[in-house]
Amino acid sequence: MKAVIMAGGFGSRLYPLTAKRPKPMVPLVNKPVLSHILGLLKHHHITDVIITVKHMAEQVQDYFGDGSRFGMNITYALEETPLGTAGGVKNAESYIGNEPFLVISSDIVTDIDLSKLIRYHREKQAKVTMALKRVNNPKGYGIVLVDNRGSIQHLLEKPQPDQIISNIVNTGIYILEPSVLEYMEPDTKYDFSYDIFPQLMDDKVPFFGYLASRYWRDMGTIQNYEQAVIDVLDGKVNHIRLENPIMPGTWSGKNVSIASDTVLLGPIYIGDNVKIKQGATIYGPTVIHDGSVIDRKAWIRHSVIDEGSYVGKQTTVYQSIIAQHSYVCPESVIIRKLIHNEAQAAPMKFKLSPFPLSIKEYIMPGYSYSY
Repeated sequence: MKAVIMAGGFGSRLYPLTAKRPKPMVPLVNKPVLSHILGLLKHHHITDVIITVKHMAEQVQDYFGDGSRFGMNITYALEETPLGTAGGVKNAESYIGNEPFLVISSDIVTDIDLSKLIRYHREKQAKVTMALKRVNNPKGYGIVLVDNRGSIQHLLEKPQPDQIISNIVNTGIYILEPSVLEYMEPDTKYDFSYDIFPQLMDDKVPFFGYLASRYWRDMGTIQNYEQAVIDVLDGKVNHIRLENPIMPGTWSGKNVSIASDTVLLGPIYIGDNVKIKQGATIYGPTVIHDGSVIDRKAWIRHSVIDEGSYVGKQTTVYQSIIAQHSYVCPESVIIRKLIHNEAQAAPMKFKLSPFPLSIKEYIMPGYSYSY
């Protein structure tokens, strides 16, 4: 079976992590999130992949190429204008062929059993099978109602609070028969949830939902991104394996320089070419991405330091994200902040306990703690 990965979005809700890269290239711990999607597909023996691209498409194409170094065959369907989720798949029609195919979003983190999903689709003789997931809070998702046979009876995209009648949501993973593409005209913008699926339901085609039990998270917001990072570090996503452990709960990439008196308490992932200087203290869950420098006596806890960033000496970073190629001044205090694009945090003369017991020790009058 072939797969189509929808990777053409702008990723505006993930800004500034997407300021200089497309959403599929945002790093999730040790690899771009799109690389983890490809890993899941390969795990289920799906190696023939079409990636729909538009925004900063060249970054995706340059990194993944024809897929040969990943043991896959990758083709790209470039959108000249934004075509929406379904229109982008229609744009890839010439590569899909006459067999059922899988569609998956590029901004999700999951280990849903795709092999079981495919078998379910065939058993039901469905035209469309949608992978579903129960969530604690369905706000912001597309909610789905199914009958006792698994047939989808109702779809409501991003409901208002008083419209939430189910905690089962659309995961953005589908198995489609090629005939579904006949519902669309070429070079026209369509969305699956708003345009195509309602029409299929009106036509009473076999439309089923597969309720998945494994891990799934939409990584489309900063808050969800943070949680996805924590979950990967905690080993909750089965197909994502962190390699090269340097001590229990701490993994590293290549050419890493760590001072001998550095304190590391995982889970922590340290990327390629990272330098951590004398007296630094790092608590997990924390990720320090490729090419970053952590200067002397910096203190970092529960944070993400994006690639090519500098954290100054005697700086404190707590529950924060330092975005790609950012600079944090020495002696700064960064608490629950999003620092981005070389924005310099003003130094703050504030002595911290080296082993704080709670966030209350950080609170300062008149200081903003929200993103």
